[in-house]
Amino acid sequence: MMSYRCGRAQQISQLKVALRNHHQYEFNKPIVCLAYGCEGEGHSEFLSLLTQCVLPAYLNLENPIREYVIQTPKDNYADLWPSLGLALLRKNNASPEEICTVVRSETEPLMLTLSLICESFDKRSDHLLRQLFAFWQAWPNLPTNRLLINYVNLIYPSYPRDGFLDFRKRLLRKWNNRFGSQLMGRDTSGYTNVTKIVLPELHQLTRNDISRWFLDLLGQKGPQFAYKMFPDLMKRDRTISAKTFYGELREFVISHEWEMECLVRSLLAKMALQNVARLHN
Repeated sequence: MMSYRCGRAQQISQLKVALRNHHQYEFNKPIVCLAYGCEGEGHSEFLSLLTQCVLPAYLNLENPIREYVIQTPKDNYADLWPSLGLALLRKNNASPEEICTVVRSETEPLMLTLSLICESFDKRSDHLLRQLFAFWQAWPNLPTNRLLINYVNLIYPSYPRDGFLDFRKRLLRKWNNRFGSQLMGRDTSGYTNVTKIVLPELHQLTRNDISRWFLDLLGQKGPQFAYKMFPDLMKRDRTISAKTFYGELREFVISHEWEMECLVRSLLAKMALQNVARLHN
């Protein structure tokens, strides 16, 4: 789980700021949180990090936040009620009144998640997002301090370079690069009953991202392990996908089990000392 933090500090920081503003000014509104990025950038892993570590710690919860996966409607988010009924009540014929009652009676934060595969931010994607905001706009005000987040993964395919004449993929890569600005620029001011959060792009991991993660995790030993695990990346200014980073890190840990066990013990001892110092301060 700790590896999922690599290169994601900006997303976590901005989410916390947005939630702080939401609690201060718009506490009884549902939240639509949009997380976009290329496939292979660990969308599901980042969501697990949020629900199991980041948000429980930020909200002072004892347990992880339960995730309710919504089946993505094919064309119309007016059909979101059956998906919500299936996720929350395990029946797709639940009435809107039943679903609203369940949501209002919950004492823990609700995380409703869905994923969209977007080849580009085209008219269909824009239309579906507007329908999604319209659905939550019509939602009744939530009880005080009730937190409901509709977390939406917007995943666009990667288009590897296949030569000079591959014009279509070049055009699609160009659209991908503009995806975030188009998403941010969409006017949702008419949806006054919804808090919109757009997280920074889940991007490929750079040499600096990985160096900083190892440094934060291991202190002075961090750069040494970074170069040992990822020599090609650390020697050259390259990037790798988050999925590749997780996989290679896992393989290294398995193949260097004894060394990792000693390192983990050292790390746990360091964390214990930090907790003791925090209690005394």
